[in-house]
Amino acid sequence: MTTGGGEPRAVDAGALWSDASSAADGRDRHLVVLLHGAGGVPEDMARFFAALPTGAVGVALAGRLPVRDRWAWADVSRADPTGFEESAAGVARWLDAQPGWSSAGLVGFSQGGAVAVQLLRAAPDRYRYAVTLSAFLAVARDRRDLAVTRARPPVLCCHGDRDDVVPDAWAARLASWAARHAAATTRRYPGLGHTMDDRETADVARFVAEHARG
Repeated sequence: MTTGGGEPRAVDAGALWSDASSAADGRDRHLVVLLHGAGGVPEDMARFFAALPTGAVGVALAGRLPVRDRWAWADVSRADPTGFEESAAGVARWLDAQPGWSSAGLVGFSQGGAVAVQLLRAAPDRYRYAVTLSAFLAVARDRRDLAVTRARPPVLCCHGDRDDVVPDAWAARLASWAARHAAATTRRYPGLGHTMDDRETADVARFVAEHARG
């Protein structure tokens, strides 16, 4: 992330924690990494903090690219697969620097969901699960998908039927990818636009609680 007018760089600041005391030492605890959408901020994902299971800690990260006073993970004006890959690598480096966590899972909204898939592709055995909310694939096919298929990580794909930002066809491609390569669960929400609501929060909470345990 950047501050002020600096050049964009890999995510290493702007983290919002559900339990600040755990930021320095997450020994033997499960970490839920929350990734906002384009034009978002970490606070967008704080809605999930109260829904985390006992023993889990949430951290919402700020994106890599400045969008006025907010953030994105990739260029919002064009297809940017390289940007998503760079953001996934930045998140992975950030995680490498965190001490002691026994396990980690991923929850991403919109662009953040695309980053979560790239993280899973890069290291499918590193994450207990991934959750995508109103999301899409940054890249339709990736040579690393074979490794995801071998690992079969749990993936929850959520999408609203009134989403006017991520078309149904994009959501369907993501759900199809998850069905082919992961242990997939798909949820569709009547009346939900390109946002998050209490129905999703409850489904994510149940999914995380089920898969956060070792």
